[in-house]
Amino acid sequence: MRARRARELDAVAAFRQLADAPPDVVWAAPGRVNLIGEHTDYSGGMVLPVAIDRAAVVAARLRDDDVVRVASLQMPGERSEPLAAVRALLSAAPIIPPTAVGGAPDVGVL
Repeated sequence: MRARRARELDAVAAFRQLADAPPDVVWAAPGRVNLIGEHTDYSGGMVLPVAIDRAAVVAARLRDDDVVRVASLQMPGERSEPLAAVRALLSAAPIIPPTAVGGAPDVGVL
């Protein structure tokens, strides 16, 4: 738990440096591996996912313009895209419905 909290604090610090403002939200999801099963369509549904000591951490805030900025602590640089382009991409392969994107976020990914 302490390691995840440390990663969250690292994400907040990196976000503040990138955006010159604190994030509105911070999300964390534990990493996992599947010890048994991966392709449940032909394995009869038998899987055994196990959480590991890694996590994906996202710090984000809404912006006043229609630009989405993404940066990672694992890769140098950042990427900026118009919100319309992100919505078009999500429409082509929906992961999150485009209507869920209310404003363009600044996003820092750890």
